[in-house]
Amino acid sequence: VADFSATAYFFAGYLRKVLNVPIGVICSSWGGSKIESWIHKEVYTEKFPEISLSVLTKDPKDIARPKNEPTLLYNAMIHPIKQFTIKGTIWYQGESNLNNPQVYKRLFPAMVESWRKEWNQGEFPFYYVQIAPYDYGRKNADNTEAAEIRQVQLECLKEIPNAGMVVTADIGNRTCVHPSDKESVGKRLALWALAKTYQRSGTPYSGPLYKSFVIDKEKIIVEFDYAEMGMTSYDWEIVGFEIAGKDGVYYPAKAVLFDNKTKVVLTSEQVPEPVGVKYGFRNYQPLNLFSNFGLPASPFVAK
Repeated sequence: VADFSATAYFFAGYLRKVLNVPIGVICSSWGGSKIESWIHKEVYTEKFPEISLSVLTKDPKDIARPKNEPTLLYNAMIHPIKQFTIKGTIWYQGESNLNNPQVYKRLFPAMVESWRKEWNQGEFPFYYVQIAPYDYGRKNADNTEAAEIRQVQLECLKEIPNAGMVVTADIGNRTCVHPSDKESVGKRLALWALAKTYQRSGTPYSGPLYKSFVIDKEKIIVEFDYAEMGMTSYDWEIVGFEIAGKDGVYYPAKAVLFDNKTKVVLTSEQVPEPVGVKYGFRNYQPLNLFSNFGLPASPFVAK
């Protein structure tokens, strides 16, 4: 167990407890890897010819960081297990793509599609974890490289069929890229599986996800999916929202819940005519907006 994925362990343990049946898990993981390495070479030749596969002609001893090279981890860690029958996939890998979020947005759905094709089990569930908050060296907490990856992951939720996304906005660690609360991550993944794969009705499985906003004079009113039973900040002032005017400069916004706590109203004295909104759109920022079931709202940006 000490060498196994803690997230996968807690995921399977929670399912076993609720379903009262054994849950088998295959762990295939390499921390700090790029998504390119988990993808079959045929995906590149068919859809991404601009990405070089020259690494495949190299002597393995000359490859310093295989976890960053296209298709290598797929060859060694996915291809050998594809003969197993599986119920679905949980994914907390391939997120070291801070410098190219738009490439990630194209590669991630293509990877999921190709895995499903190879397993030949239809569109099996694919539940993934948003990259955790981290400051990348203490001086970069307010930068947005990780925030842009999270935004892409949020957008991919609508592009990948039968997918689910776990938000970690509340359990990141400013100084550790691998936050220690794996139990919450595993349980949140299990909630997606219980609700969507095992059809346990009444199981809450997602925190609030940005849906849309409307402008009402000096106010922005934000609406969320998965917030129909209300939201909460546990009596603390809601933090992390920013709004901008036509100049594109964002300022911290006062956030108030309304409409049975299903929406958020945002205002700022510095922004009399708002046109855009951000929530937690930084590498690291403590956030405290949750559904009334205790699941965190996802960071986002919208204009």
